[in-house]
Amino acid sequence: MLLLALFLLTLLLCAFGKKDTVGFSKDKTDFLKVFSAVGIILHHLYLAFNLSLLHPFMYWGPIMVGLFFFISGYGLTFSVENKRNYLDGFIKKRVLVTLLPPAIIAFFLFQITRIVFYIQIPKIDIIGLVCRGDYNTILPNSWFVFVILLLYVVFYLSCKFIQPRKFRLAAILLFILLYVFLLKSVGFDGCWYKTILAFWMGMLFYYGEWEKMSLKCFLLFVVSMSVLIMGLVAMKFLPLHIDTSYILFAVFPLLFAVLISRVNVKKVTSSRCFVFLSSISYEMYLTHGIVIFLIKESGI
Repeated sequence: MLLLALFLLTLLLCAFGKKDTVGFSKDKTDFLKVFSAVGIILHHLYLAFNLSLLHPFMYWGPIMVGLFFFISGYGLTFSVENKRNYLDGFIKKRVLVTLLPPAIIAFFLFQITRIVFYIQIPKIDIIGLVCRGDYNTILPNSWFVFVILLLYVVFYLSCKFIQPRKFRLAAILLFILLYVFLLKSVGFDGCWYKTILAFWMGMLFYYGEWEKMSLKCFLLFVVSMSVLIMGLVAMKFLPLHIDTSYILFAVFPLLFAVLISRVNVKKVTSSRCFVFLSSISYEMYLTHGIVIFLIKESGI
């Protein structure tokens, strides 16, 4: 957590730049996409191999996943509010073309890897997936694919049939709360539901236009969010054992977004390497688990 705090502090110091850098533009969402993807990979590498060098990334995983959800919620909301006829063919363009094909390719790649390297794991368990959230026989870390597909469909239906936007926000929040309650009740792993509130927070960030706040409000917001985050972390260690992670994983991305909205990242995001990484951030997430699995199980 110390490394994450130092990164946030660096963003805060860089936030006092030129006023023309204020805003949450595409280069900043691209920056956060790559940052979160790399953070998740480093977190999983630490968990898989217990590398002391990667110990600082031990707690990064859920926060970075929350950042992914946040960007998705913001990006979809921005598009539906600013792009004409964005919802036309939404399911086909965003779900069937953008999200599903890479996941299907990764699934077959995972199954082929198991066969080629003679790695024995339980057979694909669809019932276990549906009833218990057991996704490991399908594809490592594939729970995210199922959840983001569900959120895309819910977002589409809410935009199509619920107006005005305040009722739409309320409906999606209600769905998320019911979803969390249901999956926790039936015993799903926390990864399925603990970070999902960040999607709704990304929507709220767009409508709140918090990236446009004055410098005074910006400083007040950063201090308030920092105190809130420290309080939420501290509550996890109290004798009451209050689980504040649901709120924590939604507030962290919001703080990231507000900070990055005042930082000029074009020098970083304009490089060819970064542009390439940004274009494959989703694919990086889908395939890194296969590589880790292969290294662990085959002894490479």
